Amino acid sequence: MTRVLVVEDDPQLVRALVLSLRARRYGVDPAPDGVTALRLAAARRPDVVGMGHRFGT
Repeated sequence: MTRVLVVEDDPQLVRALVLSLRARRYGVDPAPDGVTALRLAAARRPDVVGMGHRFGT
């Protein structure tokens, strides 16, 4: 199964992406921030990383 790491801080967008990707049989790991994304990337070894282009501090 292809794993996708979704790095996004907007909960509504994350929910939509997760539902859409899982419906297409992708494994999805959502991360709300960079620190969590790095931890998940090391542990889960995603095939693809999708990131928001703006993050708050």
